[in-house]
Amino acid sequence: MIFKKTITILTIVSMLFVTTSCTKKEAESEVKVKVNDTVITVEQFDKAYNDYKAMYEEQYGENIWEQEMEEGKTFQQYLEDTVLETLILEVILVEEAEKEGIEVTQEEIDKELKTYKDVFGNEEKFSDFLKNKDITEDFLVETIKRELLITKFLNIKSAYINDIEPTDEQLLALFDKNKDSFTQIRASHILVETEEEAEQVKKRLDDGENFEELAKEVSICPSAEKGGDLDYFYFNEMAYEFSAVAFKMQLGEISNPVKSDYGYHIIKLTDKKDTFKSVDREQLVYQFKAKEYNDFLDKYIKKSKIEK
Repeated sequence: MIFKKTITILTIVSMLFVTTSCTKKEAESEVKVKVNDTVITVEQFDKAYNDYKAMYEEQYGENIWEQEMEEGKTFQQYLEDTVLETLILEVILVEEAEKEGIEVTQEEIDKELKTYKDVFGNEEKFSDFLKNKDITEDFLVETIKRELLITKFLNIKSAYINDIEPTDEQLLALFDKNKDSFTQIRASHILVETEEEAEQVKKRLDDGENFEELAKEVSICPSAEKGGDLDYFYFNEMAYEFSAVAFKMQLGEISNPVKSDYGYHIIKLTDKKDTFKSVDREQLVYQFKAKEYNDFLDKYIKKSKIEK
């Protein structure tokens, strides 16, 4: 959706376990960014980025990196930006928590450490994990402390946001400024492997064959059993190439073949929710609160000295 920092903050806990602690003095490695008096090195950034890169490749495959996340930006560029932003936010939030006297008890740290060890089942597997990550248990303890500081700080500072009940006027203003982000469409598609197959499918549709029946016959997507129906979705919930075409279509229109990393799609637009009354109100409320949350984060980011 439209507010990136909210997503970034949700990744901080996992990021803390793949990064190397940012230090006040780090002369042995090239500086990537300096946040107030804290240095984040190129080495630290690369480690965090490479760990996340490996995680995404394992889940989505190696071809993910050239996919467009948004117009003009690949997934690789998006991840690079997100990792750096997360590292910067981690430094800022830890510093702010310490300034306000927020403390983490040894009991809280021990409890979290035990929970983390329990994931591995036994000490041997836990030790292997530390070796593979090239970190010590002391480092992990410090990381847990930082995680708990951030969690406490965010819980305290953002508690009031959960109680906000935005008015219709506030939600309408948000919708008007971000209409494209809130628009949902419903579409069906027929997915085939080759361009030649896609052209044949398009010809059969042009000759009057039923879209839903043809989808059941030839589509290689699991949606085939539902006549190709994909239900409602937002722009960024589908491959960029797919959404870039689908969101410009008229109701009932059938597209020409659209190429993506999954194959070739023939798309049919079946419904569109693009008015204030038709969009998901819960999503509007969520994004309103997300904006309030981002404004809260921006306050701390803007008063920090960030040198790239």
